[in-house]
Amino acid sequence: NNIAFLFINALLNYVFVFGGPFRHIAAAGNWRGLGFVGAAVSLSISRTAQPVAYFLYMFAHKKHHRPTWPGISLVHHTRARTIEFLLQSVPNVGTLLFQVCSGQVNTILVGRLGARAIAASSAISTITLPIAGTLGATTGTVTAVRVGYH
Repeated sequence: NNIAFLFINALLNYVFVFGGPFRHIAAAGNWRGLGFVGAAVSLSISRTAQPVAYFLYMFAHKKHHRPTWPGISLVHHTRARTIEFLLQSVPNVGTLLFQVCSGQVNTILVGRLGARAIAASSAISTITLPIAGTLGATTGTVTAVRVGYH
């Protein structure tokens, strides 16, 4: 999913930044794209579409949740399970807050460097995000399976 959306984001960048094929079509007004703003638009579209595509594929099409998901019921929500969930998830909140804050600081600092630095930062983020995201998701899943098994 991440690798597919790397290419989808590149295609959307081509369309929204430079106008894509619409720059050669008179009926489209020889649209030249949105320029610098088009990069943000294409990134927003691809990052919004990615979880939607994953959900539709895994749950609506393949229905992989059926063997393990009992459904929504208050029977499954007990005080002991809620406490265990909070004990495992609250430490991750600190990590997520740190990641968000450091990302915002990075955005502010890169924004002060100019258009080329912003473009380079965006390109590097687009390339490294699938790798970093995949590594974290894989490690989390393997750990969850290992802990759940024992």
